Amino acid sequence: MTLKENISIHFTELTKTDKKITSGLMKSPDILIDRAIQDAAVDLEVSPSAIMRAVKKLGYKGLADFKNALEEYKEDLSDNKKEVQETPLYQTVIESYQSNLLAISECIGEEQLKNIVELVKNSSTTRVLGIGSSGLSAEHLVYSLLYQGRYIEAVTSRTKIFYLGKSIQKNELSIIYTVSGNLSLYKELLQESKNVGAKVIIFTMSHDERLAKYADELVILPLNLADFSRENHLSQLDNRFAFLVFSEILSKYIVEEMEMNNE
Repeated sequence: MTLKENISIHFTELTKTDKKITSGLMKSPDILIDRAIQDAAVDLEVSPSAIMRAVKKLGYKGLADFKNALEEYKEDLSDNKKEVQETPLYQTVIESYQSNLLAISECIGEEQLKNIVELVKNSSTTRVLGIGSSGLSAEHLVYSLLYQGRYIEAVTSRTKIFYLGKSIQKNELSIIYTVSGNLSLYKELLQESKNVGAKVIIFTMSHDERLAKYADELVILPLNLADFSRENHLSQLDNRFAFLVFSEILSKYIVEEMEMNNE
C-alpha cells in the first residue's frame, strides 16, 4: 500500500505527535529520505523514538521500509504537481465524497451482495462486530435493519468479542467491520468459527491477502484519500463513509429478501 493509503487506514490510531510527524514528512519528504533519523527528529521537533513509533503504527517493518514509501510518495507528488485552483472547502468535501461513492460502486457487485444475504438468511444468529470507529459502523447496520423490522446484535466490546470466541456455535454468523484489517483481536473467534462451522464475513479497506482465508465473504471497500491537511495539521475525511453507504445498501438487500419470503 502507498504511504497515503497507510496513513488513511491507520488515521484513527494516530496520536497528535504521530500526525505532526506524518504531516511534516508529507509536506517535506526530504526531511527524512536521505538523512539520519536524529536529524529529521530535530527538524520535526520530536524524538527519534517518536518517529519510530509512528513508522510502526503505520504498518512498516522498519525505517528503511518507511523511507522507501516516503520516496515513492515524493515521486508521485512530483508527477501530479499542478496548479491548485481555489475551491470552497465545502465543494471540495462534496467532490471527495462523490468520488468515494463512485469507487464504492466499483468495489461491490450484485452476486456478492446476494451471497451475503443468503448467509444472513441461513444463520441461526447474526452478530455484527467492530471496535472503535469500526464499531460505530457495525452499530449503524444494526440500526438500519432495526428501523426496517429486523434485529441483529452489535458486539463492540473487546471483552464480549473475547468470550464470543469461546462460545460461537455452528450456523452462527459473525460480520466483522475493520478499516485496517487487523484481526488480532478476533483470532480466537476466527479459529473457533472454522472449527465449529460458523460463518464469517469481513468488511474492510485493507488489501491484506491473509484476510481471505478467514472469510466466507470478503468485501474490500475504498479508502478516502482526499488530503485536507493544513500546515502541520493532518486531516482527512472519515473512512466510515464507505462502511455506512455499504451498510445501507446491504440492509436494503436483506429487507427485500425478508419481504419476498413473507409473500
